[in-house]
Amino acid sequence: MSLELAGWTNEQIDQTCKKSYGVYKRGLEKHYRSYFGEHPELASDHPLKAKDLASALPPGADFLEEFLPEDQRHLQHLSGRSSQIVALGLLGLAWRRDRSLRWLENALRLPGLLRSPTPTARFEVELEPQLLNESPLVSTIDFLVEDEAAVICLEAKFGEDGMGRCSCPAAAPSVAACSKKVLDRPLYWETAAEVFFLPERMPGKPCPIASSYQAVRNAAAARALAGADRRPVFVLLYDERNPYFRQADTWPGWPDLLRRTLQDAESLGRLWFRAVSWQELLPQLPLDDPARSWARKKHALD
Repeated sequence: MSLELAGWTNEQIDQTCKKSYGVYKRGLEKHYRSYFGEHPELASDHPLKAKDLASALPPGADFLEEFLPEDQRHLQHLSGRSSQIVALGLLGLAWRRDRSLRWLENALRLPGLLRSPTPTARFEVELEPQLLNESPLVSTIDFLVEDEAAVICLEAKFGEDGMGRCSCPAAAPSVAACSKKVLDRPLYWETAAEVFFLPERMPGKPCPIASSYQAVRNAAAARALAGADRRPVFVLLYDERNPYFRQADTWPGWPDLLRRTLQDAESLGRLWFRAVSWQELLPQLPLDDPARSWARKKHALD
């Protein structure tokens, strides 16, 4: 079983995970169809979607709508398996109850990471174009936490088929036919080399960041936001049932693959990486019983 990030292309990952992911996805769809069938007051005309944002969130959490303006809502945010809504609902309620975020430090096993008694926390943060030289589309951080000591860029996943991928055109699968816009983002490539220890891009050969594009982008953002005086932390939240995020045949899963890849970067002080499943995180969140019931009944998270 290879734990070398550079050894996995998008095609190889999909070939290994696709079948088991199909089983996982159908299981989620069956669950959400049943959930919305039992709660018609929350359902839309679509059997797998809520009728509006308030209905998609935990009971009494409609105040969280202000943290997710309409122009920042994913196209499928009302879908039962929307990672955006799972993150907003659970992290938003936890943050409202305990804004010190010590519960997040504990879950990441990074005690003392944050110095402020109330660090700044924001959802769906669009980065300034000049930070990573991105335009017109810029990276968005799902949950951004920062104070004078550290910057945490958290990427929340749930029912997705893996990590986000580069959309550059390619003459053939996984060939480095990168767009000029991506080539003109030096922090992407510096992070790929200095943090992920990926090989240099070679025209005509598989692109070194094609499969890990979203991870590289998040790590680059954490480093750029942190600067020289703060600790950059990249966090991956995931559903441990999802085949893309656990071992599936020869595929080690994104958490283990990234842990192995990024462990040297932490020892060198370049980036701290943590992968935590929703199942691991839930017991550590300062949530009330209705929120825990929502996680269990709607998303089968225990």
